Amino acid sequence: MRRLLHLSLVILLLLTMAPVGTAEPLQQDVQLAIAINREAVGLPEFLQETGATGAGVVIAIIDTGVDPGHPDLSFTSDGRNKIIDWRDFTAEGRVDTGLVAFATGDLVRIGDEAYLLPPVRSTSGRYRYGFFREDQLDAGGNLGHDIDHDGRTGESFAVLLVDASAWDVYDTVFVDTDGDRSFADETPLRSFRESRRVGWFGDIESAAKTPFVVSHLDPGGAYVFLGFDGNGHGTHVAGIAAGFAGYEGGITGLAPGAQIMSLKALGSSGDGNWQDISAAVQYAAEQGADIISISVGGVVDISEEGSEESQLIARVAEEYGVLFVLAVGNGGPGVGSAVTPGVVTGSITVGAFVSPEMWRQQYGYQVPEPGLWSFSAVGPRKDGGPAPDIVAPGSALSTVPEWFAPRGQAWFEGTSMAVPHVAGAAALLLDASRRAGMQVDAAALVRALMQSADPVPGYHLVEQGYGLLNLWEAWR
Repeated sequence: MRRLLHLSLVILLLLTMAPVGTAEPLQQDVQLAIAINREAVGLPEFLQETGATGAGVVIAIIDTGVDPGHPDLSFTSDGRNKIIDWRDFTAEGRVDTGLVAFATGDLVRIGDEAYLLPPVRSTSGRYRYGFFREDQLDAGGNLGHDIDHDGRTGESFAVLLVDASAWDVYDTVFVDTDGDRSFADETPLRSFRESRRVGWFGDIESAAKTPFVVSHLDPGGAYVFLGFDGNGHGTHVAGIAAGFAGYEGGITGLAPGAQIMSLKALGSSGDGNWQDISAAVQYAAEQGADIISISVGGVVDISEEGSEESQLIARVAEEYGVLFVLAVGNGGPGVGSAVTPGVVTGSITVGAFVSPEMWRQQYGYQVPEPGLWSFSAVGPRKDGGPAPDIVAPGSALSTVPEWFAPRGQAWFEGTSMAVPHVAGAAALLLDASRRAGMQVDAAALVRALMQSADPVPGYHLVEQGYGLLNLWEAWR
């Protein structure tokens, strides 16, 4: 499959990648770091006026997946499930389960080995099985080929499908996550959309574990998709937009009341293609997403309004009324370096801003004036249209899987981080508008966000668009 896309991310803290032209972020107070970004975009004044949380708004995160076990991504600020859907559009988590096995007493033969059956038994007497292999993970991903973190790569885990409720309708999945040839000690999993159940590879009592879900399974038993974030990027984006900690020292995003669809269209390496993203876009719209967040950049210029990708976004935005928030990309600072889809009513493209307070608190640098990150891509687009439309904070402390960084928190920087600031802001505007009895569509949100932005002194229109996100002014 042709690789066309990658994450709009520059630095991952704790990876071996060396920063280019920047210092390593400082580990400082979590709440201060979050507060600086909030103040930069006018959030405190907005909250004081409206009290909005994003409740009732659904944000689709099309990315590497969202960690289903992170405590700051478990519930909304009003106690509902944070992640309401989890779907894998890549083949990274696919397990073919076309093989059939029959039970003998409490045992079932999987390949050449006998496994202890789970307490949930087959209605038809026919179990389906296959193997999830570590070597099917993207080789360049942050998990490598060791999803259970035991230091051994290339292991296989037996997967058993059970038709628990109806004859030959497979609805329950068991994974032998610890390799002890027993399904009796494993969590019975169903489609996450209907069950919200989570399983774990690795030691559940430690940080060395990978949570996963059943993305979807074939009722006929031919296959099942296991969903997980093997990169950390999608989890980071989700935390900025809509995390909710509910405890001191955790990550709370801009719209803690909003709910999330986790739509995995990029593998653990962070690479992907527009075919998978297109499928995720269509799914998100059909399932009722209000906002679609896409923090990716391309290696091929698809910025003109007539490109296939731009036409897809235009069609879906018009047909379903969904708002798209897109990263301008990290190809800057050269003129014409923006390669993301072209100008579309109902979409907004975002570049990366940095303030003196962010430089000081995050990096210990004294910088006198606000500005843009040098990596933030610059317009005009291929068709002469503007890019970006606005800018937002391009660095943030946010959620990542616990196996990635201590406490499940890390600094990332890139236009990827700017996108969820705008997605979260849009969710707050939708919530506040609905509370006020206002009928607001995606086009109205785009107009409000662009026309209220604060120009960043010393930067041209092609670099910053209308300027820095100002949520309070957008509401006014």
